Amino acid sequence: MKAFDFSYLLRKTIKTFWRFPIPVILILLSFFSTVILIYKENEASIWQHLLLTSVLGIPLFVAFNLYLERVETRRWFNIIINAIGFLFLILFFINLPSKQIFEKHYIRAFILFLTFLASMFYLPFIGFHQQMPFWYYNKQFIKRILISFFFSTIIYLGLLFAILAIDVLFGVNINYKYYLYISAFSYMLLLPWLILGGLQLKFTYHANKQFYPKEVRTFALYVLLPLNLIYGIILFVYSIKIIISGIWPSGWTVGLIMGYSIIHLLIIVLTFPVLFDKENKILVKYVFINFIFIVLFLVMYFLAIFKRIQEYGLTEHRVIVILFGIWMLFLSIYLFIKKIQDLRVIPFSFIILAFLSVSGPWNMFRICKKQQIKRWEYLLVKNDLLQQGKINAFEKNVDPKTQTDLSSIALYLYETHGSNTLKPYFKVNIDSLFNNSKSNYINYYDKMSELFSSVGLTFNPYYFANKYSSNYEFYTNDVNSSLKVDSSLFICFLNVYSNNEVIAYKQNFQLNDSLNLELSLQKKTGCLLIKLNNKLETILNLHAFVNELNKYTPLSKHSNSINLKSEHLRKEIFGSTYRYEFILNRMEYDIENKTNIPISFSGYLLIKDKP
Repeated sequence: MKAFDFSYLLRKTIKTFWRFPIPVILILLSFFSTVILIYKENEASIWQHLLLTSVLGIPLFVAFNLYLERVETRRWFNIIINAIGFLFLILFFINLPSKQIFEKHYIRAFILFLTFLASMFYLPFIGFHQQMPFWYYNKQFIKRILISFFFSTIIYLGLLFAILAIDVLFGVNINYKYYLYISAFSYMLLLPWLILGGLQLKFTYHANKQFYPKEVRTFALYVLLPLNLIYGIILFVYSIKIIISGIWPSGWTVGLIMGYSIIHLLIIVLTFPVLFDKENKILVKYVFINFIFIVLFLVMYFLAIFKRIQEYGLTEHRVIVILFGIWMLFLSIYLFIKKIQDLRVIPFSFIILAFLSVSGPWNMFRICKKQQIKRWEYLLVKNDLLQQGKINAFEKNVDPKTQTDLSSIALYLYETHGSNTLKPYFKVNIDSLFNNSKSNYINYYDKMSELFSSVGLTFNPYYFANKYSSNYEFYTNDVNSSLKVDSSLFICFLNVYSNNEVIAYKQNFQLNDSLNLELSLQKKTGCLLIKLNNKLETILNLHAFVNELNKYTPLSKHSNSINLKSEHLRKEIFGSTYRYEFILNRMEYDIENKTNIPISFSGYLLIKDKP
């Protein structure tokens, strides 16, 4: 066994660069963009755009390189192919908004990344009629990806613990950003470079049954097939239940059918070189019967997803679920009819469907945006909330469900498509409202609340029907500033909780050898019973306390969470023996039949002498 050879690593690195020059440059660009973004810490800049674009370009140009290597074309053709790739990346880069990248841009980038990743498996075999080279080459490709990921993870963990050891043992107090730098080095630089460095040059190397790994067949038959069978039985029994009961399919069935169909596809792909051998006759029959069941289960799949669409409208995530069902339906019918003769249809059909879904005037983002705006305007018109094209809900009685629907649509439009989609409906300056400071989760929830308040609405994107109850919470961030324990005889740390199944909850404190304090939360009456040595001392009426808290002006409000001043969450009551001062940092309750039901609270209880 040879010792460590640095010259070999250098030669291999240089060879990889000259084989994949454009992907390597994009790898370096993505790595440095990541490092700069970590250093700048959440500052929106051109580096975000460069990172997305360069990461997208890596699999695209690797696919082009592999295709050009196999067909051995002339230089002018190579230049044209690479120019098309650069033109696409430039258009993608220009299409990104200058100030803030929204969810739709990340979804588009992710789908395109998967598309170009699939093209790495397909493009080298355009016009290649033999199936075995396609299978064996891609088997080695996937194996190389997994091995490279394993090596990168080992290096990442090794460097991570090395820095952690220096931090702990020497008290260096290393900045957390260095851990992120290690992650960027391991997965943005080292991982793709290791993958490219190990890609084989010969597309027909070891493309023969005698090189088929038996452990792959074992994994497919003894791990995947039993799982697939279990999923199939569950779905079959559930489909019978639906037919008998007439109920609508649950959303759970969507994920289960996706798992069932993916496992079935994996069984076919993993066993393809030996699938039609004599010893696998039963497996072949199982595979073809499964195609029929997949088509039947997909009917239930589409019913479940269309129910969600009917209730909440189209979103990008639901469109992706629909497209997956269409893709799986096509594959099942095609592979069944063609007797699984050509596996290339799997990546090819995925490339076409995925690329078309995010490109052109028919792209999913335009369709979803148009459909959600239509729902938004329908609700506004139905509830008579528009005056000269602008929302005005003052002196209008808008029910909570409608306000929730409006809130969830507005939240979707802002997160996915940006604040410009809301401009036509509000009089306030939306640009100054949303672009005035950094946008983070809490920040834009505040701004959405402010926007809705300006037209007389309440921003609450989460609705709970009576059967589920609706959770509300009061809290404060500065409880410690009001905590004075000098004159207290005892201090207790409160964490009282009662779920839907529990009527009463008891928390006990042994104050000293002779005194035992018991707090009992009664959900039915909305009272907290305070007992000393099993004798009732006093009662705190939590119903009245919640009503009192609702009268205060909140410092801020995020959905159903209301931030109050610390003094508002203080309550003092007198018992037979002592004075009890509650200093809470959180109070949570439900609303059932227009009555508040206390769920939980936490904070401190100070027990003092009576004056």
